[in-house]
Amino acid sequence: KPLACMFAFFGVLVGLFGIGTFTQVNSICGAIRQFFDPDMVHKVTILGNDYSWVTVGSSVVLAVLVGLVVIGGLKRIAKVSEKVIPLMVVLYVCFAFVLVAYNVAHIPSAVATIVKSAFGWQAAAGLYWTVAGNTVDLSLEGYYKRMSQYPDYRSGATLSMNENLADDLLETKGQSYGIEFMAKKPSGKLNGWFSYTYSKTQLRALDGSVNRGEWYDASYDKPHEVKLMGNYKFTHRYSFSINLDYSTGRPVTVPIGSFWYDGGYRLLYSDRNKYRIPDYFRMDVAFIIEPGHYLRRLTHMSITFGVYNVTGRKNAYSVYYTATGGATPQGTMLSIFATQIPYINFNIKF
Repeated sequence: KPLACMFAFFGVLVGLFGIGTFTQVNSICGAIRQFFDPDMVHKVTILGNDYSWVTVGSSVVLAVLVGLVVIGGLKRIAKVSEKVIPLMVVLYVCFAFVLVAYNVAHIPSAVATIVKSAFGWQAAAGLYWTVAGNTVDLSLEGYYKRMSQYPDYRSGATLSMNENLADDLLETKGQSYGIEFMAKKPSGKLNGWFSYTYSKTQLRALDGSVNRGEWYDASYDKPHEVKLMGNYKFTHRYSFSINLDYSTGRPVTVPIGSFWYDGGYRLLYSDRNKYRIPDYFRMDVAFIIEPGHYLRRLTHMSITFGVYNVTGRKNAYSVYYTATGGATPQGTMLSIFATQIPYINFNIKF
């Protein structure tokens, strides 16, 4: 019973902060606000922060609806799910057909863009060898790729609620190259792997409309990436594992000033992807207990006690900027797993 209570408690935490709920509610409320009150004309102040009345109202409605379902227990959740999920599927398919029919004139150009962007020139080579009595595998790989007719967004493109999003695309050419080193020890009391990757991906607008036609980093460009996964078995029953992940922060375009235009202040942005968000670093640890090893048993169980993000680093998921009244632009960083997250995992293997 104590383990069951702990599992339920940490399961609630994971459900709230890990795999959805808060993030999903925030996305829903954000989409509703963007549609009904994009400029936050109607605001309310709660605990010193300004929110749109649409955000507050939609949050309350969602909380009431979820409460009516969850308070009824597992049976009510099952009853609601068996009615709502088929309706969701039908609505999803219907809206998909409606969107396709509404934008049927853009389908040929979209398909042509996909087909043209699927081809490029690429070369790769690698070296593989084993050392330390064939217990450690080493590899070194490199690649180079050229891309043509690669789509990217125009400067000032409207990404939300844009009926003609294809018109905000531009044609670019790109290049990507990199090298990866990996060392892997698959067996023994101490096992795991380590890898380091250096890679670079750059684009250039053919019409010269982005960064004056110069090369710029792609949005997913992360030059340095280090990964380490290690396991150490104290005995057949007890083991310890560690997972470490580091990567260069992804490129972003940031405001470098503001100016007055058309009755209000506007942000002045830097060259595209000239700056980067803070580097990403996360370390997870776990202690695994396997109570028994019996070959003839139908099932085997294990219990894992672990902590995500041991260092509590506030890794930036996204960064956005605002400026009001001509003030200096203020940056806001959104982090996920911004603190240590303990967990308990119970596994049964058949």
